Amino acid sequence: MSTKKNPAGLGGGSWEIERSGSDDSLPFGVKKTHLSIVSDVEDTDWTTRLVDVSLGNPDIKNTSLFSVLIRRVERGNVGWVSETHPTDSSEQGSEAAGQVIRTLSGQNPLWESRLAGLKGQPTCDPAGAAVPAFGDLATVRSMGTGQRTHVIGFDTEFTYVSETERVIDSYQFCCLDPTDEDVRIDVVILPLQQQRILVEDALYIVVRAAYLHRLVEDLHPRGVARRDFWKNGDYKGALDALFKHRVPLVLAGHYLPADLTAFARPARQRRGGEKYNDLLRRVTSASGGLVGLNPIRVVRRGGRSDGSRWMPMSVIVRDTMGQVAPGQKTLAALGKSCGVEKIDVGESISDMSTLRRDHLVEFLEYGANDSVIVLEYLGALWGLNTVPPVTISGGGARALRDGVMDYWGIDSPADFRMRFQGLVELSTAQAEGNDGDDGLSYYAVRDLAPVDGDANQTHTAWKKAFHGGWNACIAPGYHPYPTYDHDIQSAYPSAMASIYDVDYVGGAIDKVIKDRELTLDDFDHGPITPMVAYASWEFPDDTVAPCLPVRSGDSVIYPLTSHGCGAAQGDEVDGYRGFEGAWCAGPELYLALQLGAQVTVQIGYTMRVMDAPDGNEDGSRSLRSALRQMVADRAIAKEVFGKGSLEEQTIKVGTNSCYGKLAQDVAERNGWDAWEEQMESIGGSAVTSPYHASMTTSLVRALLLAVANEIEILSVTTDGFITAVEEIESLECFGIAEVFRNARLALADDPTVWEVKHKQDDLVNLSTRGNVALSAGGVLAKAGLKTPKA
Repeated sequence: MSTKKNPAGLGGGSWEIERSGSDDSLPFGVKKTHLSIVSDVEDTDWTTRLVDVSLGNPDIKNTSLFSVLIRRVERGNVGWVSETHPTDSSEQGSEAAGQVIRTLSGQNPLWESRLAGLKGQPTCDPAGAAVPAFGDLATVRSMGTGQRTHVIGFDTEFTYVSETERVIDSYQFCCLDPTDEDVRIDVVILPLQQQRILVEDALYIVVRAAYLHRLVEDLHPRGVARRDFWKNGDYKGALDALFKHRVPLVLAGHYLPADLTAFARPARQRRGGEKYNDLLRRVTSASGGLVGLNPIRVVRRGGRSDGSRWMPMSVIVRDTMGQVAPGQKTLAALGKSCGVEKIDVGESISDMSTLRRDHLVEFLEYGANDSVIVLEYLGALWGLNTVPPVTISGGGARALRDGVMDYWGIDSPADFRMRFQGLVELSTAQAEGNDGDDGLSYYAVRDLAPVDGDANQTHTAWKKAFHGGWNACIAPGYHPYPTYDHDIQSAYPSAMASIYDVDYVGGAIDKVIKDRELTLDDFDHGPITPMVAYASWEFPDDTVAPCLPVRSGDSVIYPLTSHGCGAAQGDEVDGYRGFEGAWCAGPELYLALQLGAQVTVQIGYTMRVMDAPDGNEDGSRSLRSALRQMVADRAIAKEVFGKGSLEEQTIKVGTNSCYGKLAQDVAERNGWDAWEEQMESIGGSAVTSPYHASMTTSLVRALLLAVANEIEILSVTTDGFITAVEEIESLECFGIAEVFRNARLALADDPTVWEVKHKQDDLVNLSTRGNVALSAGGVLAKAGLKTPKA
């Protein structure tokens, strides 16, 4: 590792919060510890400062002393490591299999190269067309934000002194030099009195150490003079004036529930009761981490009265837990992908306080390295000093939205919300007198409301008809004969690509079905007719797999009849118990009629289908167009960077998460509120739609339930099943298979619906998602069971 020395002194001369290590007024223990730190790093790249963040800060009454260590490092051989992962023997022998590509001096093939320098990778396709860089793919452009700012990698080290109490040993940060992205600046803050530091003080130190303030026009290193922005009696106006000079930052860590809670908690409150400078008030849980949905204003105050200076910082919080594919969520995996190997300190990991005291240099290298992994990984994935999306799945939702908007030829998010989701901003709805909705959490949390009465009624109906996948162990026991584990190829994207768009502009309800039996004539578009109904039913007694779902506690059951298990249960009143039925979606209602069921609808709606923008289709299918682009971009990434590469995995995760984003908070879902220390509704995503979500999952269930009525199946899990029947592609599934064939053809130019994931000569069917075979390559689903570690 090489360093760049700054002749003027790292951090830009003396700081107003700095104290001399030889000051006799320092507490003896603090002085001794700091001087020991200075001695330990004397022959290293680190320079030290002793700071007292209470100096000039009216919010801190007592001394608050920290040792700050800073170094400048040539980034060198850092960048994206693109690996192909062979999956069978034929790939093992390929020239590309297992190759590792490492770029030089901060470049990375995702965003900066034209692939010409990537050994073994093509620069054009077989037809001679140029292959775009990863960052040039439409999906990746949409997933990313493209916004430039200072990205700070962040981590902490701590030691538990009891089951619930920990000592913070260090706060470590790193960022790029704002004028030279080949240079990284590492900052480590060491508490000297086992105290915690306020987030504004820590970020202020990083800003000063890395000169991040100097790219803000006319910003003094200590911030803005209070007299230049303060307006008597206008607190909001003063803050608005102050934040015109803000230092924009991204504070990024890995698993921030551990690290973001290491900062001191401020006692001061702003006017209006808002908590002062506390990031935990403004973050929410996502993908196992903590993220900020919007920039957070953080101010560091120094000095008193008009002579004081305030440093305004706008902080975006990101967690790399949400920036990586499932199964790759360890910091070591992130480091491997970007060329920064995670350091192992062995058993010292459980007692970092001792490691810091006895082996400070090793401690510093370990701690700083973790923050470097975060910084370099995000730079490799989204571009150096670029604001990452909230999560990869959030980026996928953004790409889906952009694809829908491109299909319709619109560029307004407000138009998208109205056309796709049937929602408008709450202020608009109130102005139009539409304030009587039921406040479903998925839109209420986002201050949105249904566009009109039709939307209000049907949002509620589709929400009630929404259920998850069909999962069942139909034939438990030992099956000593050949069986096959079939999966629907790209089940949820294929179902999403089949669904028509509802025309919410001018009233979404086309027909109302009231107090009558349902017939196949009600399905103008076959199994993908946009219908939702509160229905009761009777299947023939010999029906193998009834297909209309009823929620029972946390489970979903499929009874032959709704009588006795429908939604209206309770005591009879004057001989009437109520209409014993359930809310069901079109695909399963269609299949029920095909299976011979008698279905009676108390109230139901058929939605009005939107016209296709080009007039060439029988109705608008915006999701098909959007997903086609994402599937094509994933194929390019797979071809250029290799199957299983993180480039391909990034688009795969973004694409596969689109269904989850359509369904986000339709079935109410809570996240952890770190400030209130309680669960709260997470609200919907940018594309949440009860209609699209309910139709999608109903269509997937309907295909599996149709198969179960044509052949014997042993077990089923969400998008696949196990059976003794090998050839199933020819099954018509009462017309539902054709829907999937058309979608597969549109998305992947291949009408094949099914693929065999496993085949085995024997099978033990233990439970739902519990399937075990002894055959090599056979199914192994553990039902959540884990073997104990030695």
